[in-house]
Amino acid sequence: MVAKYELIKYPNGMSILFYDINYLKAIPHWHNEIEIIFVISGTLECIISGDTFCLNKNEIAIVNCEQIHSCISSKEKTTQILLLQINEQLFKSLNIDLSSIHFVNQISTDIQSDYYHENCEALIKLSKKLASIIPPKKDSNQSAINLLCCNIISMLPVDDSYAATSDRQLAIKNNQINRIKNIFAYVEKMYREDISLEDLASSENFSPYYLSHTFKKYTNTTFTQYLNSYRISMIQKDLRNTSDSITEIYLRHGFGNNKTFNRTFHKLTGCSPSEYRNNSATASEEFHVIPKNETIDTGIGTYIYYNSPKLNTGKYLLSGQIDEEAHPALAANTESKRILITASTSKRQFKKYFLTTTSTGRAHDILLAKWRQQFEVLQNTLHFQYIRFHGIFNDEIGIITRFKETYQYNFFYIDDIFDYLLSQGCKPYIELGFMPEVLKSDEQTIYFYKGHTCPPSSLSKWIELIQAFMEHIIGRYGRAEVLTWFFEVWNEADLKDFWSGTIEQYLELYEATVKTIKAYDQGFKTGGPAASSAVYWDYNILPDFLTFCSAKRIPLDFISVHCYPVSFRVLPESKNKRRIYHDINDLTRNFDWIYTQLSGTVFTDVPIHITEWNSSPFANDYIHDTAFMATFILHNVIANIDRVEQLVFWELSDLLDEDYVPFNEFGGKYGLMNRSGLKKPSFFALQALSRLSDEILSWGSDYIVTKSQNCYQILCFNHCHYSDDFTSGKENVLSYYDRYSIFEQGQKRQFQYTIVEQGDFSYEIVKYQFDRENGSIYDFWLKNGAPEYLTASQLTFFQANNHLKQSIEYRSCRDFLILNAEVEPLGFILYEIKRL
Repeated sequence: MVAKYELIKYPNGMSILFYDINYLKAIPHWHNEIEIIFVISGTLECIISGDTFCLNKNEIAIVNCEQIHSCISSKEKTTQILLLQINEQLFKSLNIDLSSIHFVNQISTDIQSDYYHENCEALIKLSKKLASIIPPKKDSNQSAINLLCCNIISMLPVDDSYAATSDRQLAIKNNQINRIKNIFAYVEKMYREDISLEDLASSENFSPYYLSHTFKKYTNTTFTQYLNSYRISMIQKDLRNTSDSITEIYLRHGFGNNKTFNRTFHKLTGCSPSEYRNNSATASEEFHVIPKNETIDTGIGTYIYYNSPKLNTGKYLLSGQIDEEAHPALAANTESKRILITASTSKRQFKKYFLTTTSTGRAHDILLAKWRQQFEVLQNTLHFQYIRFHGIFNDEIGIITRFKETYQYNFFYIDDIFDYLLSQGCKPYIELGFMPEVLKSDEQTIYFYKGHTCPPSSLSKWIELIQAFMEHIIGRYGRAEVLTWFFEVWNEADLKDFWSGTIEQYLELYEATVKTIKAYDQGFKTGGPAASSAVYWDYNILPDFLTFCSAKRIPLDFISVHCYPVSFRVLPESKNKRRIYHDINDLTRNFDWIYTQLSGTVFTDVPIHITEWNSSPFANDYIHDTAFMATFILHNVIANIDRVEQLVFWELSDLLDEDYVPFNEFGGKYGLMNRSGLKKPSFFALQALSRLSDEILSWGSDYIVTKSQNCYQILCFNHCHYSDDFTSGKENVLSYYDRYSIFEQGQKRQFQYTIVEQGDFSYEIVKYQFDRENGSIYDFWLKNGAPEYLTASQLTFFQANNHLKQSIEYRSCRDFLILNAEVEPLGFILYEIKRL
């Protein structure tokens, strides 16, 4: 047992541990369990994640999983504490994701809230009921114990302030907490050595003051005090379990002299080392054993247990309590994932950060009639607020022409583009680039349309272009409208293909551009650097960009980064690069990396825009057309709720000619729709997400439940990621007509949802189903001959079959509604449930 992490042991078949304690003292530690502390009598001081809570009789402390906490109770004879530790497996069996839920840390009678006053006593009654049947005998009803725990869980209040906190703020706090855990790990490894806070601060690349302040905030103790406490706990263990001399023991555990050791030991334990050895009995490490009047040293502190008199646990009835006999589905032994939804289920706002902005290849696309037809279909369904694109200054837009020594500006096409977008309720997200022909400084271009990717030959002429552009759009659309737009300076300047100049030249361009725009109004929203998905490349521009903006005091209204879960590996035998597709949590890692770069800077609260994101950055990746894309999107969106302000899927249509004009119906381009306007699996994923309401009741790794007034929405999915062979770089298994052998061979997944609403109700239940047989247009196309050039009648046929499977039913229920969903691999099911 170590101080940094409490490893809690459970007897076979148990999912909870319960202690009846009359003295509790624990040094700062953490564990994966939810811990609930009921104060029956006496007082208890708890420090949880740096906040101090003083609890009196009939008050409750709740420690969330992985929260750093310590506590000490009064030594009065009247002290009684019931402590419940709930195994994360019990939460998993209820399909509660502990990483996405946060209970309040204190239920106190001092809080002026009807909820707290009404439920505090009820929770205490439940805890006493539980105490009367634990520890269980071999023939005891384990399901009854679990049911009591479920009742307790269902009544715990969720921390609304935590739910309202942005994931950015949570990430910053989590980074600080992780540093505390790093200190715990450092002490565990190095405590025998002559270590100091300065040594640790150096290893963490932070100042000793900052680390000391953070450590004291979350543990209410200094680093030296914690180090000494840890050393003494290790010494106590050896005093109990070995016959080694006291001198041998304290020397091997980090104390250099007898005087310091004896003084520290007596201060922390209240006795001498010899007295401790003589008086201590070897403690059982099996936490589920509750010995009478015995002291247990766990390595994190002291628990003293006693067998209390039998508690009065008469009959009671709680609002929202689930009775196993009345609801047999909850007790059934089934392989289904079971999700219980009650009035007290966790609530959190669901911001549609994935639908704020869409994207297209370049500005010229928006001039095409076929593109506009597709955009209007998408916009009528998904209602994007902004659209981002390359090439606003490309020569095909004709913004600037040189006549001898003079430059003439022409905004005809730009006006056509912006007028059209605004007419569709969509604002431009303006990426400023590429370089016009007359301002180029070298011959480097990119893509089929040959966009110039070089610095300007004259920075002053670039500034004049920006000035002319700003004056025109302000004059045409009004300052108030343009203040709502975004201005992003260039695209992926950290990649040579997109920027032939140096990073210093890009930063110079950025500074000049932002200052020019801000001169018209400080409220115009500027940002960058549109960094590539460069956690995996040799260089990423973001750290240098942040340092530059900070040093130069350049305003930064948003930070833009691209995320593609692919990197390259050079094969030794061939010296060729091979694509390496990453695991499903790659986007989360990217976000963590971005937060790490922002941590400690002046930009920690600046909005993050992921202005490009897809399963890969390749415009000929056959995966983009498969059913995989639907569950790939669902997983990533739900796993990263509120972590960034914008997540922009690249892009809306296969009408993209970066490399060539599309010559396949399903050639692996990025779009939500193919070249003929058929909706791809990625479209249906975003459509399903768009139908969710703004209030989240529950969510996990493969489902989400939302609610609005009398309507519920349930979305569950069955994602299968790439096989190990494919992620190791074996791309030869992916072919034009065989695109599914690269994925894990998943099984059908069962979900069972129980919505608890007391009373008699009727419901309308609309079910939408997507999988390879329902809604995956690539699979349907394959089954129907895979024609490359669709005739009008063929297109009509495919359009008629380009939809989700839909059904509707009506039910009358009392107290609860149960829905069972069987989801195919790479499929999802969406329920829309309306109470009539």
